[in-house]
Parts: sequence; structure tokens; C-alpha cells
Amino acid sequence: MNSRWITLAICFLSFLLFESNSVTAQYAIGETTITFVDASRGNRNISCLVYYPATSAGTNAPIAGGGATEFPVFVYGHGFTIDPGVYTQLSNTLTPKGYIMVLPETETSFSPSHGDFGADLLFAVNGMQAEGADPASQFFGVIKNKTAVGGHSMGGGSSFLAAENDPPNVTTLVNMAAAETTPSAIAAAANITIPTLVIAGGEDCVAPVGDHQKPMYDASAASCKVYYEIDGAAHCRFSDGGATSCFAAEGFTCAFGWGPFLNQADQNARVDDVLVPWLDYYLMEDCDAYALVQSALATHGGMNSVDGCPTPPPCTNVSAPGVELEVKVALEGPFDGSAMSTNLSVSGLMPLSQPYNAAPWNYVGSESIASYPANAVDWVIVELRSSRAGAADESKAAILTADGTVLDVDGTPQLKFSTVLPGDYYVVVRHKGHVDVMSGQVLSLSAAAASYDFTSAVTQAYGTNQQLLIGGSACMLAGDFDGNGVVTFADFNAYLGSSSEILFYNNWEVDFDGHVTVADYNLYKKNASAIGVPEIQL
Repeated sequence: MNSRWITLAICFLSFLLFESNSVTAQYAIGETTITFVDASRGNRNISCLVYYPATSAGTNAPIAGGGATEFPVFVYGHGFTIDPGVYTQLSNTLTPKGYIMVLPETETSFSPSHGDFGADLLFAVNGMQAEGADPASQFFGVIKNKTAVGGHSMGGGSSFLAAENDPPNVTTLVNMAAAETTPSAIAAAANITIPTLVIAGGEDCVAPVGDHQKPMYDASAASCKVYYEIDGAAHCRFSDGGATSCFAAEGFTCAFGWGPFLNQADQNARVDDVLVPWLDYYLMEDCDAYALVQSALATHGGMNSVDGCPTPPPCTNVSAPGVELEVKVALEGPFDGSAMSTNLSVSGLMPLSQPYNAAPWNYVGSESIASYPANAVDWVIVELRSSRAGAADESKAAILTADGTVLDVDGTPQLKFSTVLPGDYYVVVRHKGHVDVMSGQVLSLSAAAASYDFTSAVTQAYGTNQQLLIGGSACMLAGDFDGNGVVTFADFNAYLGSSSEILFYNNWEVDFDGHVTVADYNLYKKNASAIGVPEIQL
């Protein structure tokens, strides 16, 4: 074994411990494992760690989108002897944005087969596409036909082997501190024409750029390729950090003539500056994203960086994510015939952070306000759905005001949905203590705010008897204390267990006077047996 791989072995034994980076997320991160079986290689098992957009964080959590949203895939190869679980800086950044990350767990020994690892990466690419077409798979219907393959160090070199001859399911090649392999990644690069991003560390003493990444970039036949050399970036820091012995060994190897080095957070940030918009352009088809790649190259790329793609391939999707909506809705409980009570905010009972992070809503958004906007009534959840029966494509918590206008947490009436593409959507409004409503018709949404007024007529809500007319305004029905979409005896039991509570904020205090009294019971009683449409029930 040559000295380079010995150095890698010493470095990477320490990656068993890691520290997660926190990000503000649209999607929670689900985690699972998949084992693919390659019959052509003696039924070789290819176990993969998979991070995916989920409705809640955790192992085997439900996939976000309810089968109505497709997510692109990034298959990523680990470095020499590295546990694939130490690349959480990538999954914590990309998965909340809607990417599925797949990390094969093969070839982690001290004598790996680079050829087999490259084949494993490609098999995982094809395997995930097959999962998307398999009705028995948890990923059925949610795999987009856009996939990146890449990796770090040995995994980066092996990703060149995986992408050789432009396999049809590989959209782009992306790697970090890629190391030369056997068979040769440099030789394989000559047979690759798909868009290629080579990220290198200017202070990489383990796989120096002149012997590894730069020759791979130079050999690449891609008409759109970028070499992004980060000044001060080190080999081991293309990870999530916490690799104590790796840094110690790397520090010894780099003791003479290397440095100074970027710290872990800054190096990860420099990677994200180019990696995220590159993937957004090629996998999310965000046509504005490539300008961010070029801007980051100009701002952060070292003097040796090369933009070999001043004019990228045409973008196939002219729509970037992001739509706006203005919505009005009224709640029966606090409505007096002309406006809704603001007592919850005036008395300070209304929380400053969204209250829907518990069952049955389990909403993971982090919306909060520093102070109440004028005439604040309570929090609501607003959902966009591309189909009536499908799960929410995007949700957000917002502030309902006395006249029915719903405000974004920035105080404006334009609710900003950042991940969905312009298109046709149904609108769902949810409130604890009231029966949720869905728009009676589909709305065409874009970056220019459209509006929908549930209060203008009871028929603005989908279904029969889903709203009540009070003083000329259609209102959501009070009494659904458990939030499941049906007013039943279970709601009465919830009320009964907390009757006579004073100055409380809870689901069964629906007239918003701050006290659980017979007035709340009377609202429940008049709507007992009310049933929300099945599509909104939880």
C-alpha cells in the first residue's frame, strides 16, 4: 500500500464520530437503508444509507409530498475507510431542500476495489430509479429522473468510473478532493461528456490537486465543466467535521509547506456556495441558479479555478420555485358578525411561535414572530396541494387577523411559498379547534400573488356544509377540538377534561376569551356531527 493510502487510512478512522450542522428546513430529514442486489456480479449486496425529504424527522418516516412530489437523487461515494455516515454536512444542507442522498456502504476496508465501488455507485443510481417505478417501494412515484453521482477522495475518483461513457440515468458528475484510482479516474474522465463539477482543496496534502483533481478536470471531455479550487481547503474537511485523528495525521503530513487552512465551517460554506446552485440548476431545473455558480466562482474560487462552462446547457424548466398567495378566512368561534376577537394576542396568550408541532398536525416549520402584528387573532396553517387527495406540496404557518386577512410572519399579506413551482394548486387552511377547509376550485399561482377569499361565500370551501354564514361572512365551523376534521364525542371529552380553565391557550377554547366555559361547549354542541371533507381529515 503506498504512502498516500496509508495517510488516508490514518485520517479516516476518526470519522466514526460526527457533529451535525443545523439548517432551516422546508423538509424534515428521514433516514433509511436500502440494499440493492447486483446479479451480474454474483448477487453482490450494495447496502446504502439514504437520507430523504420527510414529513417528520426519523428512521423510516413518511416521505414528504404524499407521492405527489418527485425528488432528485445525489449518489455519493465515501472516502478511503470512511463511514458514509460522516457526510451529514451534505445531507443536512441538501435533503431539506428536496434532495435524496444515497451513500453506498461498500468498500470500507483497507483494501478496497475502486472498480467495484464505481460500479456500486452506478448501480445505486439505477437502483433508485427502479425504486421510483416499483409500487412496493417506499419511494414509489417520488424519484425524479435527474441524478447526480459524486463522492469524496476515493469516492470522488470512483465517481469518475461510475460516470464513464455517460450512463443514461446520470445527469451530472460532482466530486470533492477526488483521488486517483485503479482503474484510472483520469483515464475515465476522457470518456465523460456530462456536466462535471470538480471541487478541490488548495491545501490538500493527501490528494494534491496537481496529481489528482486537476488532471481529472483537464482530461474530462465534458463541454460544460468547472474546476473550483478553494483556497485554504484541506482534504479531511470535505466532511462534517469531528475527524480528530484525521486532522492530526493530516497536520503531520502537511507540516511543511502547507497552510494556512480554512476552518471546518468556512470550508463547508465555500463548498455549498457552488454545489447547491449547481445541483439546483441541473437537478431542480432552476434556471436562475447557474448565475450563482458563476458568482461564487468569481468571489470565492481561487486563482487556479477554471470556469469551463461560461454558457451552460439550456435550462429545461423556465419556472423557478416560488409562488405567493393572499388568503382570507374567518373562524366561527371568535367572530362577532363583523370581525374576529383579538383577545388572545391582546392578553398575551397567543404564542410567538407556531403551535402546530404536535399531533395531529406534526408540522415541522420554525415560523415565529418577535411581537404580535396589529389585530392578530391566532395562528393558522396554509397548505398548497397540486391534487385534492394528495399531501401538501408546501405548508406554512401564518397569522390570522381580525378582518380575515392572513399574514406571513414578515407582516405582509403575501404568503410566500419558496419550494413549489408556479402552477395550479388547491388551498387548505387549518386551525386548531375548527374544521379545516379546502378551496372550492384550483388556483393558478405564480410569483405574482393570487388571492382567495373563503369568507365571500360558503361555497368557497370544497364540499357541502363546510362553512357557516354569519353576518354575511362565511366562517370555518367551531368544535373540532382534536383537529381530526370531524366533530364527535371525542371533542366533547377533550373539552370536559379542561372545562373551567382560566387564561389558557388550547384547542377547546374557541371563542378566544381566554377561558374554557360553557360558551365553548355551546359552539361544539351546535356543530356536533359536522364532518370535514375526507381530503382534509387527519
